[in-house]
Amino acid sequence: DGTPVSTQGHYINPTEHFKLSALEICNSGGFGPRKEDYFGVRLEVDEIGKRLERKILPSFMPIATDYPTEPYPFASGLWRDNTTSLTNEDFCGSQTLISSLRKNDVRDYINFDAMFNGPADSGKLVLKFSAGPSYVTEVTKGAFNFEFDQSSNKRWWSPSGAFNTENDRFLNQYDDIFFDVDTITLQVLAKKAPGTRDYALDVVGWSDDKLLNITPASGGFIQDPSGICLNNVLIGQQGQFPVISGFQGDDSALSEQAISEMEEYYESSGNDHYKLTQYPMVTGTNFELYEVPLQIIDEQVELGVGRDYSISSLFEHLYLDIYPLPSGASIAHMAIC
Repeated sequence: DGTPVSTQGHYINPTEHFKLSALEICNSGGFGPRKEDYFGVRLEVDEIGKRLERKILPSFMPIATDYPTEPYPFASGLWRDNTTSLTNEDFCGSQTLISSLRKNDVRDYINFDAMFNGPADSGKLVLKFSAGPSYVTEVTKGAFNFEFDQSSNKRWWSPSGAFNTENDRFLNQYDDIFFDVDTITLQVLAKKAPGTRDYALDVVGWSDDKLLNITPASGGFIQDPSGICLNNVLIGQQGQFPVISGFQGDDSALSEQAISEMEEYYESSGNDHYKLTQYPMVTGTNFELYEVPLQIIDEQVELGVGRDYSISSLFEHLYLDIYPLPSGASIAHMAIC
């Protein structure tokens, strides 16, 4: 009869509202659509593109005697493949270890056998990751926002509560374009040997393509955050950064003013592995999937705009220095997401 459905409480179940499943807009002036008198509608597009999640896999491991001396501290050791018993003492062995890490299963894995250099029982794993054509997953908002209860576990990045806060949809297509990095994490399928200590994965990352995209290894632009807030508990790093001081220039006479008052004077703290993350902690003797949250450190400049470290060009030859790893640590898979 033309009256709103919500007012027809005498004939159907009373309700104060109703749900629209579809809405069709037609032009006026007669029954049905007409060619003339178009209805003006403005549809806004998203300000930014949809978020895509991709995996960047390891592509190279330096041999044990050719580990970089930075970042601090210098350490190296012997990694062994569990299937072939090949080690990173030569290029062929290193490529075999990389092949095992690229597989997402626990049948093939690498094991830390012995220390060569560095602090006792604190080995390193240095890997190069190469961004390129890859499958992607579309990440969209769920029905509920993050304020709803989401009790977290080791896989903190993926909500584990009862409310749908995020949707992941695998796109069966290759994506091969430049991209900006929004968030970055390191997925690790790892375990420890029985009777050995628990260990965390402290990460320092830098870029080196031998040509244009070269960044310093010491104080790398990828670091662990200073703390992780997990279920209302702040898990901070342990250790202390050394304080570095100096002058941006040396053209000021010492007799004019106090050194500490000079505008060119600065004090800053380094990064590297001086302070070690405490989350996540590898505690089990069976393989479990851990994800290490990472952050991109912005460049601090005196004038102008600092370099943008979130562009994909810096992830085509990205090195990660992972420390400190005890003897018996085993890793089956590793990927940057």
